[in-house]
Amino acid sequence: MMCLLFDLLINLLAYIRGFMKRKIKYSLIALSLLSGTSHAVMSDYDKYFSNVQINNLSYGVYTSGGKESQFFCIGIKRDNVTLPIHNMCKVDVFGSHKQGFNAMMEMAKYYYATGESIRVYYKENVWSDSEFKKAFSTNELISLSTCSSSDYCMGPQKDT
Repeated sequence: MMCLLFDLLINLLAYIRGFMKRKIKYSLIALSLLSGTSHAVMSDYDKYFSNVQINNLSYGVYTSGGKESQFFCIGIKRDNVTLPIHNMCKVDVFGSHKQGFNAMMEMAKYYYATGESIRVYYKENVWSDSEFKKAFSTNELISLSTCSSSDYCMGPQKDT
């Protein structure tokens, strides 16, 4: 009897885990679509990398001019390819694109944990603090998009 209850509990936990993973994934996608990360001005969406994985993630507090703000940075990689840019950061109250910080951080955490491929949009040379640039990056992360296959990622792309 006890073994049967234990087996039922294990199966129930596995079902809940799978259900929650799907629910979190769809919630993050919906949040990214509804948040400021997907706004209509597309002028800065010409710099991006497709089919990359987040291989590093950092989160912290940044102080500038006596004002504290949150930031997170991601490192990116693509199998057997040397990328010209490896890191980019999002700061909640600074930068060219301030919207969507929390939704984008949750999305970054998900894709860091799963290792799934994404597209990252960025803007070069935004961060000017010398210590921040040395430790992390000069590049601002402006958007994350899902990739459903090796030849398709959601979002605007350059004309080729």
